[in-house]
Amino acid sequence: MKAHLRLIGDVHGHVDRYRKLCRKALYTIQLGDHAFDYCHLNGLDPNYHKILGGNHDNYDKIEAWPHYLGDYGSYYVPDFGEIFFVRGGLSIDKHLRTERISWWPDEEMSMRKCYAAMSSYASAKPSFVISHTCPADAIPFVTNSGHMIPSRTSQLLNQMFAIHQPLMWIFAHFHTSLRFHINETEFVCLNELECLDFEKRS
Repeated sequence: MKAHLRLIGDVHGHVDRYRKLCRKALYTIQLGDHAFDYCHLNGLDPNYHKILGGNHDNYDKIEAWPHYLGDYGSYYVPDFGEIFFVRGGLSIDKHLRTERISWWPDEEMSMRKCYAAMSSYASAKPSFVISHTCPADAIPFVTNSGHMIPSRTSQLLNQMFAIHQPLMWIFAHFHTSLRFHINETEFVCLNELECLDFEKRS
């Protein structure tokens, strides 16, 4: 039986496995670090299958695909509801990568877009949030790595969380699988190609 909505963790170019996961749900949203090329999205209906930008995505190409959610905003899934999304993250290994081949300077939004995203979030006050990385205050729940310095994106997400705390916040990026609560918000971190399935809510 197909899930109604499936959220999928980092893909990192494992596109055949990603497409198989898509076949097991009516709607899917993949949470960033998808691939550097997106031709495999041909044949997947963009009305049902969406992708969010991460820090390992090709920002010279991704925006041309109708599957791409965009920088931030609300996305409505029929018979489920509104989901607020925010793209981006920081590559701590960018010094090992080649600009516009394996790393893109647009991996994090500009400050202007961050302020606009915060304003949109404050108006929406969503129950469900998806992002590639997580709020800065959530990082210690995920990793005790001393080099995990809060990025512009995680600081933005932190400000959003201070404005409004949703019921659930789902993210990827850290290549681990876990759940935890901060106050009344349940945070879920998805591992690579891990799925979180939901049934109809209305």
